[in-house]
Amino acid sequence: MKSLPHKTYKWYNNITIHLSVISIIIVLLSLTLEGGIYGTNYKIRRTYSFFKKRKKFKPGTTRRIIRHTYKSHRGY
Repeated sequence: MKSLPHKTYKWYNNITIHLSVISIIIVLLSLTLEGGIYGTNYKIRRTYSFFKKRKKFKPGTTRRIIRHTYKSHRGY
């Protein structure tokens, strides 16, 4: 029974390492696709706002709201 917690900890550590690697790869891909840090920042902000507004409105209306706000305020 003594070896069990150690094993579980190792397994958990493995998962965290995998997640970090995946996140790094995603960041690199987004950097190359969007062209620079600003592009990724904009994308992250957009997705974050989408998830924030998703709770209040229906999914159809959120898209319209986000598109409208980003066009009107940030000139996209």
